[in-house]
Amino acid sequence: MAIIAAITAATACGLDNADPSGTGKGSHLGLRPAAPAPQPATPQTTPPSTPPSTKEICDNKIDDDGDGAVDCADSDCQREPACYASPGCNGNCSCDLIKQNCAAPTDRCWPVGPKVSDGACYPYGPKQAGDPCVEPPVDGADSCGKGLICVAKDQNGTDGRCYPLCDNKASCKANETCAQVSLGNVHSDWGICIATPPPPPPAPTPCDVLKPQCKAGEMCDLAAGGICVKAGTTAAGSPCNVSSACVSGTGCASHVGWDGLSGDYYFALDFGRAGSCEKYCSLNAANSGCASGELCGKLLDKGGNANPTVGICYSKAP
Repeated sequence: MAIIAAITAATACGLDNADPSGTGKGSHLGLRPAAPAPQPATPQTTPPSTPPSTKEICDNKIDDDGDGAVDCADSDCQREPACYASPGCNGNCSCDLIKQNCAAPTDRCWPVGPKVSDGACYPYGPKQAGDPCVEPPVDGADSCGKGLICVAKDQNGTDGRCYPLCDNKASCKANETCAQVSLGNVHSDWGICIATPPPPPPAPTPCDVLKPQCKAGEMCDLAAGGICVKAGTTAAGSPCNVSSACVSGTGCASHVGWDGLSGDYYFALDFGRAGSCEKYCSLNAANSGCASGELCGKLLDKGGNANPTVGICYSKAP
């Protein structure tokens, strides 16, 4: 039986949670019962009688196991969903998840509720933080050690790993974050230590190729939408395939057409065929920015539309 819980800082995870007490009842933390093991068929000549239950059913108002305790009053039902009162653990709390203060040195404090104090003591396994883990059983050879809990990546309970328990006061390692756990609609005040996700990359800085405002070592890449990127090293006039390879103030331009009526030459950036790094120019300014003897050709975008302000310098028919 694996427990499926939502982790605030990560994808939904499955918490280890078969029944540590060996009752087969599982935990209150989002029970997902395992399929019963198949039983071999036994030939019958007469209808068999139904044997009495040897396990306590925790919500039928019957003393199923004959120990004198009914339903939630039976210790076997301590961690059953039917007996879990949120918040708290129905008076069965016995330890602190962070302090791990179980009396027996072989026990770990394992969560049975949303509070750090909602812990119960059960034997722990040999697995360390980061080790693969499989539970059930909680106190088996593939179970997590003291102060740890098994979290799976999917609802099938596979690929489980042991994670340290934490709260907002207990520090995880310097490169870790305490991710809060949600138990259905109940938010816990404990969580698990997970690797701190890297900060998102900074948003690109918009720019104008005719009035670049990029930092030193950067260029304004018009082909990428007019954003500052690391400047390339390909000199003006040299062959290129992408504009990001060109030095600042130039783009990787290919000649794509000529208007016989107007005499305009048309260029495109990163056209998908070899071009050359050519200087940007202004179509509207009195001084286009091109060298003496050069013209400012029209620059088409990927949709075939001419840029109204920016062109490409050229000196003769390409």
